[in-house]
Amino acid sequence: MGSGETELDADHETFEILEHDRYAKDKSRVFYKGRVIEGADAKTFKSIWEFYGVDKYHAFYADTLIPNSYGGSFEVLNGNFSRDGKDYFFNERPLNVCDYKSFKIHDFNDAQGNWLSYDDKCAYYMKCRIPIVDRDSFTVLFGGYTKDKENVYLGNMVVEGADPASFEMIGNTFAGKDKHSCFNGFDRVECL
Repeated sequence: MGSGETELDADHETFEILEHDRYAKDKSRVFYKGRVIEGADAKTFKSIWEFYGVDKYHAFYADTLIPNSYGGSFEVLNGNFSRDGKDYFFNERPLNVCDYKSFKIHDFNDAQGNWLSYDDKCAYYMKCRIPIVDRDSFTVLFGGYTKDKENVYLGNMVVEGADPASFEMIGNTFAGKDKHSCFNGFDRVECL
């Protein structure tokens, strides 16, 4: 009582804690922080990162099977991004990238933990595709803002009414302005 340990319904003869100790397994089941991971193959499962594991069929983020992942070629790129030879993933979610070979993680990770990535055809905000119109004019700004020649985006959504030709950030803040007004997030605000 009070030790922080949890008793598992596991086979005591074959139970083992894996390299990254959030994961454990016995002869027939895999556990993440004491919870059974549904669909994991205990015979081939191994932990490969603090909250990533693979078996010969799939990859897992914590206790969640990553859809459409292949464990045989899966690798973690950093704590958020991974790949398997046919797609890239953000945590547990497939990005369904437009062009696998040209995919890059932008070196931008702002103070709020917003991640951007892109390939030659599309751009992505964390787990979601940004609905860009023109990839060639796509520019990363700051604070989750991006733009192309048609729109300004915050995260993966269009900032309605913002003029992309004149839109710029106001210093190193999370606010921007265009030739008509200022923006705080999606909201049009009075310029000071």
